[in-house]
Amino acid sequence: MVNNIDPKFQLRVQIRIPFIHDNLIDNELPWASPLYGFSNVYGQFEVPRKNSLIYVFMHNGDILDIAYIPLLYQ
Repeated sequence: MVNNIDPKFQLRVQIRIPFIHDNLIDNELPWASPLYGFSNVYGQFEVPRKNSLIYVFMHNGDILDIAYIPLLYQ
C-alpha cells in the first residue's frame, strides 16, 4: 500500500501488487475500496498506515477493481 490519503475521502488506499502493477508509476496505481463487515466492534474502522501489507481482492480478476480488508494488515 503506497498511499492512504484518499482525495475522495472514501477510506480507499492506493496499492501496488508486485508483478501485476510493476509497469505503473505511483500516481497511476489503482485505489482499493474497503470491504466492510470484518470488525467485531460495531463502527470500528481503521485505514492502514502507509507501506502496510494488506489483504486485497480483485473483483472478477480485474487488476484495477480492488477491495481490501481494513483490519487485516501488517
